[in-house]
Amino acid sequence: MATVSRSTTLRNHPAPIGEAAIAFARREIAVAVDARGAIVLLRPNGILVAVPKAADVDRLVGFARENGYEVEVVKGAPYVKIQVPNELARLSGEPRWPVQPVTDALEVFRAGGFEASPNHVYIGSPFFFGNPFFFGNTEPRSSAMPANPPTFLAAPIAIPGRERPKVLILDTGVRTSKASPLTPEHFALQSSVVVHAGWRDVNDPNAEDDEDEPDMNADKALDLESGHGTFISGIVRQVCPDAEVYIEGVLTSFGDGDDFSIGDGIKRAVARIGAEKYDVVIMSLGAYTEDDTPPPLSRWINRYLRDTVVVAAAGNGNSPRPMWPAAQQGVIGVGALDSAGRAWFSNYGGWVDACAPAVDVVSTFFTNFRQEVRTCQCVPDPVDRTSCRCEQQVEVREFTGWARWSGTSFAAPKVAAAIAREAYTSNIAGDTASAAWQRLSHWQKNRHPDLGVVFNV
Repeated sequence: MATVSRSTTLRNHPAPIGEAAIAFARREIAVAVDARGAIVLLRPNGILVAVPKAADVDRLVGFARENGYEVEVVKGAPYVKIQVPNELARLSGEPRWPVQPVTDALEVFRAGGFEASPNHVYIGSPFFFGNPFFFGNTEPRSSAMPANPPTFLAAPIAIPGRERPKVLILDTGVRTSKASPLTPEHFALQSSVVVHAGWRDVNDPNAEDDEDEPDMNADKALDLESGHGTFISGIVRQVCPDAEVYIEGVLTSFGDGDDFSIGDGIKRAVARIGAEKYDVVIMSLGAYTEDDTPPPLSRWINRYLRDTVVVAAAGNGNSPRPMWPAAQQGVIGVGALDSAGRAWFSNYGGWVDACAPAVDVVSTFFTNFRQEVRTCQCVPDPVDRTSCRCEQQVEVREFTGWARWSGTSFAAPKVAAAIAREAYTSNIAGDTASAAWQRLSHWQKNRHPDLGVVFNV
């Protein structure tokens, strides 16, 4: 194996990040910055080492143990996970995971001639990702709002003799019925979402299984990304009602996954349908990396999804900084539009391939969830008019099956479903999603600067 000499520049985020630090600490997420001061989220308890040849595994395991590290090997995975001992500390006065044990491990394995990488953390619908609004004084909360159902829900066309397009959603999962666990809870998803065996991990309610959970920490409020997968499934149902929607839960209700867990989820999802293949895969999740280099997840995508159209959200950092996997070559990165053009939060740049309206999108959600949201209203002090006191306000949100939400996470499934619909309804014999994308992204199609081809769906 060729020697890899690149040294890591990662270090702990130097400034306080408010109550978000508590949420990150609980989810085992370390907040790092690279040499430019750009944010990188990573797991503090492991790194990934590439193994291009099976024969190298024994050498790698031996090297790791000689240096005091344990190894997790998953058959067929392009990387092995190296366990990194680490302990929660107080940094900048907050509970934080130190980055130094990770950088030390990276240096050890790179010096040994191995290709080593952090295990990056990905967040679904990363509204706060790289966005200073997230690093405030409140714990992250879901921005989904209750909504009325759409005025029209298209029925499947059901073209005789034509196989329905298979769409895989890698996300938080889908909510199923308590009365019938093998049935989606929302009536609109029951004809499209395929519920498979082993849907829920009954031994670990916090596991990244395929059930979309509303409130895992039992604080009577939606978790940051609760309902994300259910919402995306509904978008696919509305744009391409003939699609068969397959689910792989790779994100928690907080919205986090990592290179290794998401890559393993891709591997599981592909194995589940055997000799068949997915037409389109939706990844409304993203991560930033050190020096904006491709992360380990790229190899899982190249290995297991190379014959599939992969669509990913470009991210919501209002930045041209590449977000992965949307920036990966061969992956369709999707930005967001509002009524005036680019949505203010949408990432943008030459790496973004397509865009769609993604402000106040209405889609399927939890059918029975009541949330009390407490906010602080500033009331001016009667004596000192330059200061104010906090008067707590309580807002009740009742979710009865539909919600409205904004973000590139919801532009990506619109584009993915439009591609699936184009392939399914075309008059071309043996048409594929890849060919449909080529037609829909033809140079004659309308484009938006730094956002790619426009999908008005």
